[in-house]
Amino acid sequence: MRRVTAFGLVGAISAAACGGECDADGDGHEAKSCGGRDCDDSDFSVHPGGKDDPFPWISETIDEEGTVGLLAFDEAGSPQVVYATGSSAPSVRHAFLQEGAWQIEEVFREADVIGVSVASDGTLYAGLRDPGDTIHLATRSAGAWSVEEVLDLDRGSDASLVVPGSEPLFAVVHSDDFYSFVGIAARFEEGWAVERIAEYPSWGGLDSRVHGIVGEDAALQIAACLWGSMLLYAEQPDGWFVHELPDASCRTEFGISSAAAEGALHLAFVDRSYGIAHTTDAQGWSLEPVTPHTHSPSLAIGPDGPLVAFTDEREWTTGNIRIASRATGVFQSFRVSRDAFGGAGRGAALAIAPDGTARIVTGSPLRLLSPAPPLDADCDGSVRMPQDADADGWLDAGVVAPDCDDADASVFPGAHEVIGDLVDSDCNGSDR
Repeated sequence: MRRVTAFGLVGAISAAACGGECDADGDGHEAKSCGGRDCDDSDFSVHPGGKDDPFPWISETIDEEGTVGLLAFDEAGSPQVVYATGSSAPSVRHAFLQEGAWQIEEVFREADVIGVSVASDGTLYAGLRDPGDTIHLATRSAGAWSVEEVLDLDRGSDASLVVPGSEPLFAVVHSDDFYSFVGIAARFEEGWAVERIAEYPSWGGLDSRVHGIVGEDAALQIAACLWGSMLLYAEQPDGWFVHELPDASCRTEFGISSAAAEGALHLAFVDRSYGIAHTTDAQGWSLEPVTPHTHSPSLAIGPDGPLVAFTDEREWTTGNIRIASRATGVFQSFRVSRDAFGGAGRGAALAIAPDGTARIVTGSPLRLLSPAPPLDADCDGSVRMPQDADADGWLDAGVVAPDCDDADASVFPGAHEVIGDLVDSDCNGSDR
């Protein structure tokens, strides 16, 4: 496990050239035990003149062969990670903590992990999609895994594992050359069967996306991206209600993520401009931007509201895991992973631990990322926390796009720019 600051690692200076044991981290500053001023001689980024990090994260390697995975927490608050491997013999594995060490067990042959959930009775479920587009349900009970076939999908189709209570279900959107439908796959005594909620003329096998959500009242809802539009299917006592979200255009080549908390349903998806958008029924389904130029989002609801983890495709070489928070009233993203984690992350799966803190799983190698206390990297005994003095919702430091003038509420990233007024209103570095 290692702490990583927001600015990552730079080149190392030979410890031997700077005093040997007095400069164990090779940062060119002697430790306090040797009469120097380095307050942490085990961390290269901590020394006089270093840059404080108000939002550091810790990276913990789980499996060197792990690539993409999903995360859930059991009743005891222990992380359960089900993931794919990129080894010469690809497979699906399960990682869990036991006495402080990661234990790894094989689950299935090569497949994508499309859902992980812990049921109310403590059973761990994983939804899997193999290279032949067959959906499987993997079940871990009494310390052993079993896998059963659920249904076959066609090109452009999608499925999402959802567990309301103790029984697993799959939200399904199916498309082929003849017909298309949205439905629920459920397990009966005679096997799995699909209840069709809505049927449509074939959309020719075009890609579609689906995500199942269980509300706090245990009611089931399904979000589906069809023909570039976001549709919501809500289970009601007299059947299913279908609602097309206004102005919610979506891209079907990216995933949907959803969560429910405090009576509200939240969705995150990639919109037509290739940026991540968030919407919630608590705000009349109005859209708000999360961040531009990104990949499939992972949404969860923390104590301060919605959080969205994602990979930033603009920074593949320097590390690209981000998390966006709306705690200040607008979404602002924070750097979580940089080159110090060993390169760019592959995917970002977010979950909220029982203590309310966010955790992210990313791959290549498979790692668990966790927030850490503010880091006094300049050894002055304090950490300046970001401020929002002008109350415009934008912090002045510690984020990917800080407020460049925290004394003026009309100046912040994304603000309307008046060309020629000599004011950089949108914080892009120029008056244009």
